[in-house]
Amino acid sequence: MLIDFHANPGALSPEAFAEAVKASGVDAVVITCTNQAAGLEGYLDAVKNAGVKAYAGVELAMERGAVVFVPTRDTKKFRKADWAPEGDAWTREGIFNRLEDEKGATLSEHPYFRGGITPCSDRIYWMTKLDAVVTRVGRGKVSWDTLADQAAEKMGLTRLGSAGSADHIGSAATI
Repeated sequence: MLIDFHANPGALSPEAFAEAVKASGVDAVVITCTNQAAGLEGYLDAVKNAGVKAYAGVELAMERGAVVFVPTRDTKKFRKADWAPEGDAWTREGIFNRLEDEKGATLSEHPYFRGGITPCSDRIYWMTKLDAVVTRVGRGKVSWDTLADQAAEKMGLTRLGSAGSADHIGSAATI
């Protein structure tokens, strides 16, 4: 199974997002929105109706970098939960305190990618409660991918691939 572990639909409608996912060739996708899980239903349904497996997640944006949380079970409680940070952005401590009673996987999102939000870079080494690192962005950024690979290896974490945005779904994914 080829899965993209972090796909944010951005401003796309559920139908347009589902078309992009289907056209990418992935078998499954984790759909995330920034600091919220409410509103994922339409996207999940549209992607499933397009014949692709869809899972819910949430992207927790920090001042530098972001973490993706994928719950073990997608429940109404997860989708209705308050995922907004206290203040402008999540802190590392705030994220891990928020996730302390949650069951699921916590992924560092593209720690060295400089094409969007300010990356967490080497701050990833301070993130001790991660399950995996998204090391592939699939946009020809080999040096950024290599740094993320090295961090994952040194931390003993699983490496994943993900495009991160609807424009690039399938350009990096995980088998």
